[in-house]
Amino acid sequence: MPENKQTTPQPDSTSASQVPSAAQIKKNKITMLVLFSMFVAPILFAVYIFNTNSSDNYVTKNRGNLINPAIELKNIELTYFENNKRYKLADQEHQWLMVFIGAGECGGSCKRQLVVMRQTRLAQGGEFTRVNRLYVMLDKQSDQFMKEVKAYHPDMDIVTGSEQQLANVTEQFKLADKIKPGNSNRIYIVDPIGNLMMYYELDAKAADIAKDLARLLKVSQMG
Repeated sequence: MPENKQTTPQPDSTSASQVPSAAQIKKNKITMLVLFSMFVAPILFAVYIFNTNSSDNYVTKNRGNLINPAIELKNIELTYFENNKRYKLADQEHQWLMVFIGAGECGGSCKRQLVVMRQTRLAQGGEFTRVNRLYVMLDKQSDQFMKEVKAYHPDMDIVTGSEQQLANVTEQFKLADKIKPGNSNRIYIVDPIGNLMMYYELDAKAADIAKDLARLLKVSQMG
């Protein structure tokens, strides 16, 4: 009779290799901490300064209205007016963003805010490349206006979108006061990780916004 041999079960090398070792887990945690310290922590610190309005090095009171807690903007996709290419807010991360949302004809207040955003950006000197501007058009504008706005603001992103896409924008930018963003004439500030964190009313001066933005750029490493 053939001899029955008992075989010892062998460990599944495939499944074992998929289980991370203690060293790998530790390495992953360190990597996450490094990424947090490089990208997220500076933004949180900048917001903290505006929350407290005080710091050893920054004692000037902020001139804008802080949104607390900040609003994480999600799935904002629009269309560039000039070439109909897709615009994704997520692709603009790592930049500070000034946003103006306009409904109806862009009249005096609208044009003023577009100029304020341009002046605010230019006031950052060598840091101005860390700041982008976005004009969200909720309604179609005249051809003459579009020629003018592109002439005066050649490097400003101008976007529009479908009814659903624009509704998504206005809903996410709607604050506790429930004022429709397209009628508010506000300038909104979005941080480099996609959080809506501050806004300025129509009477805000470019010089004041520029000072706040300069502080944010100085204390944050992103953008």
